Amino acid sequence: MEKPLVSIIILNWNGQEFIEDCLNSVLHSTCKPVEIIVIDNGSTDNSIKIIKSYQNSVILIAHTKNLGFAAGMNSGFRAAVGEYVVTLNNDVVVEKEWLQRPVEILNSKPDVGIISCRQMVYGKNDIIDIVYSAPSVYLLPKPVGADQKYSDHPEFHEEKEVFGASGASVIYRKTLIDQFNGFDERFFAYHEESDLHMRAHNNGWKCVYVPSAVVYHMGSRSFGKLSRTFHYYHERNRWWYIAKNYSPLKIIYHLPWLLFMELRLIRVIFLKSRCPDIYIKARVDAIEGLIKYKFFK
Repeated sequence: MEKPLVSIIILNWNGQEFIEDCLNSVLHSTCKPVEIIVIDNGSTDNSIKIIKSYQNSVILIAHTKNLGFAAGMNSGFRAAVGEYVVTLNNDVVVEKEWLQRPVEILNSKPDVGIISCRQMVYGKNDIIDIVYSAPSVYLLPKPVGADQKYSDHPEFHEEKEVFGASGASVIYRKTLIDQFNGFDERFFAYHEESDLHMRAHNNGWKCVYVPSAVVYHMGSRSFGKLSRTFHYYHERNRWWYIAKNYSPLKIIYHLPWLLFMELRLIRVIFLKSRCPDIYIKARVDAIEGLIKYKFFK
């Protein structure tokens, strides 16, 4: 029996510092056959030149501007011909056998549509970046395992069904991607994978965490975890995700936790002078989007 083709889609934006390490690690994967598609979102640095040096090994789709994570990845989904597709950040490197077990699971379990990798911190191989995501009282899925030692937590050593995965390194069944038309491009960046995973979950698809699928993440290099851009999209999209995926009754039930979250944010953003103007803009744009797109269920 022929092995299924796996399409690995790498999104790049000004990634000259790390795209070469990412591509080299993927090219040395033991899983075959694969196609490697690099989506460049209008880079202005030297990364395009680096990617073109791999022209015999990768397919390059170059956009003239930054389309964001959601639309950029969707262009990769449309080009992909593999039975399974991987979304990979340009600041991720992978172990050689990372795809072996995920492909086995997807081949044998047709109701599994998403695989969560064991995503570790680059350069600190025993420190977890995220193993999977889980529901929380704040309604937005929470990352599980962050900053903890993998060796200290045997519960992370076993395969199990989970809610979702980190968008930096997810493996999907292509039929799932096609069913939901990929990511919601209105999100631009952040929480679009949680939105897709919720839609998949509500339609009977399963997500499995696979600890042997090991990757290493350098961490939010595109925008930076403390950047104004990160804060804006993270907060605007958090409101959109909640309104889009939960009923008003569910939101009202969780309102005490949501208000507590807002108070925490206000304390950090206003008292510590961390871009309060961006916080306000994110809230205004979130409300405008809720009205314009009619996100509420």
